Amino acid sequence: MIRFLAVLLLAAGAAPAMAAPLGPVASCVYERIPVAERNALGAAMGSDDPFPAALDNSFEAHLTACGGRLSASRADIEGASAEVLSTLYLDTLRPLLRAAGIAPEALDAWFNGQSEEIRATYGWPGMSEAQGRAITDNMMETLAARGIPPSLVQRHSALVSGYLTASVMLFRAQHGLATRIDAAG
Repeated sequence: MIRFLAVLLLAAGAAPAMAAPLGPVASCVYERIPVAERNALGAAMGSDDPFPAALDNSFEAHLTACGGRLSASRADIEGASAEVLSTLYLDTLRPLLRAAGIAPEALDAWFNGQSEEIRATYGWPGMSEAQGRAITDNMMETLAARGIPPSLVQRHSALVSGYLTASVMLFRAQHGLATRIDAAG
């Protein structure tokens, strides 16, 4: 499950540090994971390498324990998985963006200023290329107005794209929307 979500986060394409608090199952899972494991999971999200089995098994054990304790449905557990992994990936990318000269808070402000439809669909199937380009152009203009040059955003497009993709995934999970592209409508 982790590998599938990692691929989704990297491939989907579309920022919230200011996201809603994690849901009950996700909060339980997040709190159970030791800090070193959180860091390893966040770093693994951006890697092309397979997740180490021990890390995958541990994450699944946390999901199962919290899901059972809270009598969560399978859908709640899947949503919690997406919430936690998205949060960990955002946590990993924030310092990398800062080091690149891009304030994650600027991305968060832009993302959170978008309509719910855009926050749920940016970079997802069904959004036309023209729509995606118009939204991206708006983001670039907004960031430029905040002192972040478009050339800097373009130079670090993989970081920005990963951050926005994780933000979309987190938004979708927190709003009960499909977090798997093959299940998204």
